[in-house]
Order: sequence, then structure tokens, then C-alpha cells
Amino acid sequence: LLMFAGTVHDPKDPIGATVFDMLSQTFSTFETGLIHLRTMEGNARRKATGGFAGRTPLLDAKQQAKLFDLHSRREHSIAELAKMFNLSKPGVYKYVAREKNLRSEPDSSSTT
Repeated sequence: LLMFAGTVHDPKDPIGATVFDMLSQTFSTFETGLIHLRTMEGNARRKATGGFAGRTPLLDAKQQAKLFDLHSRREHSIAELAKMFNLSKPGVYKYVAREKNLRSEPDSSSTT
């Protein structure tokens, strides 16, 4: 039995079941929100202290550049590149796009 607003509700009757469902949904949403809030606060603290937020990249800068160069020459398929660098196909595209963005940025050291 469930007591809500001074009234006892049996979870087996339609009104009691509805009240129970509303309360359970409300508390689960509240708990999910608290977990999200704590996670975001922890990430902000880690970022403020210089901690790494996120996954460690699978390829270093040299490997990423080599992957981009091989992809640009079109001598290998995406599947072959994925196997060569131990990546998934979407991973190959991600690293190629990342290197393309790096190479298209103007060199900040040349401006005075």
C-alpha cells in the first residue's frame, strides 16, 4: 500500500498504479539529473586542474599525419587503412578530418 497526500492507495487499483508510476518516474528522473550534475562538476574540476578529459587518442601526431598522407594518395582503401592503423572505418575518417583541419589552419607562428 502507498500513502500519498493523506490517502492510502493500493498499487493494484488503477489510481494507485498511476500514482506509483508517477512517483517512480519522478524519482528516477531526479536521480538521473543528480548523476549528470555530479559528473559535469567532476569533469569541470578535472579540466580546471589540467586533467585530461576524454579518451586517449589511438594515434599520435606522426601516425595521424602518415594516415592522412596515405589516404590523400588513394593507394589504399579505407578498410586497408583501418587494418594498418588498427582503427575502425569511422575512426579512419575521424583522424583524416582531424589532420585536414590541422593542415588547413593558418600557422600561428608566422603571424607577428
